[in-house]
Amino acid sequence: MNSQEVSPEAMDADAGGCIDTPISVLSDDLLAQCFAVLDDGTLRVAAGTCRRWAALLRERAELFRSVRFDLPPKRSRGRDRRNSYTTPCALNVDRVAAWLARRAGAIAQVHIGLLYPDALALLPRLLPPLAPALRRLVLEGGCVDWPYMWVDWRWLADMRQLESLELRDALPGMAELLLPPSLTELYIDRVGEGEQETEGWDELPACYSRLVSLRSVTLGTAATYLLQADEESALAPLRVARGLRELRLPDGALSGVPDVVARFPQLTLLSFRGCDKLEAFGETCMVKQDPFLPLAALQRLRHLDFSSCALESLPPHLGSLPLRTLLLADNRLAALPPPAAGDHAAAQQASGGGRGPAAAAAAAQPLAAQPLAALPPLLEHLDASGNAFPSFPAASLCRLSGLTHLDLCRCWAMPTTAADWRGLLAALPRLRQLRHSCALLAAEERGHGGAAGLAAALGACTDLELRRVPPSGEPRRGGMPGGSKRARSASSLEQLEEAAAAALLAAPRQQEAGAGGSGPGCSAGGAGALAQLLVAVGCSQSAAV
Repeated sequence: MNSQEVSPEAMDADAGGCIDTPISVLSDDLLAQCFAVLDDGTLRVAAGTCRRWAALLRERAELFRSVRFDLPPKRSRGRDRRNSYTTPCALNVDRVAAWLARRAGAIAQVHIGLLYPDALALLPRLLPPLAPALRRLVLEGGCVDWPYMWVDWRWLADMRQLESLELRDALPGMAELLLPPSLTELYIDRVGEGEQETEGWDELPACYSRLVSLRSVTLGTAATYLLQADEESALAPLRVARGLRELRLPDGALSGVPDVVARFPQLTLLSFRGCDKLEAFGETCMVKQDPFLPLAALQRLRHLDFSSCALESLPPHLGSLPLRTLLLADNRLAALPPPAAGDHAAAQQASGGGRGPAAAAAAAQPLAAQPLAALPPLLEHLDASGNAFPSFPAASLCRLSGLTHLDLCRCWAMPTTAADWRGLLAALPRLRQLRHSCALLAAEERGHGGAAGLAAALGACTDLELRRVPPSGEPRRGGMPGGSKRARSASSLEQLEEAAAAALLAAPRQQEAGAGGSGPGCSAGGAGALAQLLVAVGCSQSAAV
């Protein structure tokens, strides 16, 4: 008999015609353990394998701890297509609600894709039965394409066990939102439609004043029409979250760091990514003389993000903070000040670690006595990419001896030499990753056989990793005519520039090697090779243009 054929004796009539294979002889408990590592989508597929598996998945509701599904609109034709957001859901909502209700005691996490606006109206029919066990809820939609509508969130306020709520582009308006007091994590990336005149929120509703257990908050798109005098009252309900550890206010129009931030002594992460009005309003703000003063009270802050904030200078009070990560990417910085002098640990101990009357007195100092802008001395991760530095900030960076990650890519206006990069790597013995966009450093790395050889020659970290960010991205398909030819010309031009940089670095070495003999002949040969490379670079530039 062929090894692939099954004898009749191997058939189990009681199993509904299943073949007696190793998987079919497993007990229900062992099968349940195997199913426990699968996601809900795979489990629904497995339920169609045989009657036994379908019955087991119906009985073992605890296997569906995480559920993900979409609420799609019904496909329409003709003129109906333009108004597809008003068509009913393509799913059988009653059947979905019954399926969820049977597993209400086991489902702890739900991720729903809202593919059309009216899907929000279906949530009161689907989610309330899950309240006893639901811990995390993710609603992901596309309110940028939705018309404004009023949403009934009363069902959400009754989810007493909910700990994490994420609204990813799924909140048409902030005013009607109702939140349960059990939340510890809240994520709202944007509010309202995509138009600049209507997008955003101007104040937090009263339900925020009951969120005393919050540990992480993300509130995006603070409205661009906020008046400077109303910013503090708009964020006032967050004051009750005394144990807040992470606060993100991305893509807003804040004119300064809100005073409510100083009421969070446990804060370890603070982000203002995309708040490009900080510098513009901060210089002329008449309500707050120092828009960055609340930062001085955050003596436990470890991560600070000022990326894409249009900053022209480093904010003050950073030198007194125990920061480990500072993100300053895509700003307008012209220089990096040196790190704060002195022993930061001693200064922190003298001020009571950010607590007590000493810290309050330090925060209440007049502006004239406040420290000037300085880099935090304990930095480990610094991102200064995308800034227009007129000179290489080696004097400031070399004093950050604890730096492990540094990003200086896309600083196109910054002039550098190979000696600058060698001095920087030699001065930072703990640096493990450096991102850059310099052809000279790339040529230096190849000249030493890789980053490990360059690190060994300079006495730098043995785990050094050099990542070069090219000046242009991958070519787009379907672009302008001749796009692929232009992309090939650009890539060859980049290679020729790197070769020219390597020739420039090799020329002094050849002169030193030939100093005792035919030195002029060797230097002339190097100059001839360099001239050929420069001619090739010029030809490639004309071909690319």
